[in-house]
Amino acid sequence: EKSRLIAQAETDQLTGFLNKISTAIKTNEIIRNEEGGGALFLFDIDDFKKLNDTYGHHVGDLFLKEFTGKLLRSFRSKDILGRVGGEEFILYVSGVGDNDYYIEEKAQQILKICNSIHLDEAPEREFSCSIGIARLPNDGKNYAELYKKADEAMYSVKKSGKNNYAFFEQENT
Repeated sequence: EKSRLIAQAETDQLTGFLNKISTAIKTNEIIRNEEGGGALFLFDIDDFKKLNDTYGHHVGDLFLKEFTGKLLRSFRSKDILGRVGGEEFILYVSGVGDNDYYIEEKAQQILKICNSIHLDEAPEREFSCSIGIARLPNDGKNYAELYKKADEAMYSVKKSGKNNYAFFEQENT
C-alpha cells in the first residue's frame, strides 16, 4: 500500500508519466551517477491551447493519453519521461555520450509519434510538437541547468516554424 501511494504521488494521473517534481528528482539522481553523458529533451505540443479551445479539454486529454501512451511504449524503461506542464514534457536519456546521431534519432521519433496521432473527435486537426535538447555535461551539470538550456532551444524552434527540434547552442542566449 505504501509503495502504491508513493507511486501515485510521483505520477501524473492523466498520462502515467512522472509529475514535475518527481521528474526533476529522478533526473538529478541519474545525472549524479551518469558516466556516459546524457540528453534532456523538453518538448511541448504546438498550438495545444487552440485544440482545447476548439474541441474541449476532453479532446485535449484524449490526445495527451494517446501521445504519452505511444511514448511510453517507444522508449527504454530506464529513460525518464515526465509531464512538467499542461502540454510540456521531458525525456531524459542517459548513456548517450556525445552521440548526436542517436539523440537526433530520438527527437525524430518524438516528432513522428506526435505527427502520427489522429483523433476522430478532431478529424481535420494535425498535431506537431517543438523540441529543445540540452546535453550533459556540455550544456549543464544538473536538471535545472539542462532544463533552462533545453527551454531556450525549444523556443528557438517555435520562433522558426515549430514541428522540429534544436540543440541548445550558445548563440541562442
